[in-house]
Amino acid sequence: MIEIIKLLLGIETSDTSLDALLQFYKEQAYLMACEYCNVDNLPIKYDNTISLLAVYLYRNKDSL
Repeated sequence: MIEIIKLLLGIETSDTSLDALLQFYKEQAYLMACEYCNVDNLPIKYDNTISLLAVYLYRNKDSL
C-alpha cells in the first residue's frame, strides 16, 4: 500500500526516505476508518480508500 501512496503523492517508489512517515499516516488512516465505521478490521476492498485518506492526512499534516 505504501507504493500506491507514493504514486499518488508523486514520490518515486525507490525513494525510501519517507517510508516511516507514510507508514504512520497509513496506520492513522486505517484507525480513523475503523473508528468511523465502528469496526475492528476493514476488508481488503477498502485499501484504496485507506491510501487516499493517508495521502489526505500527509498533505494536510500542518493543518491538523
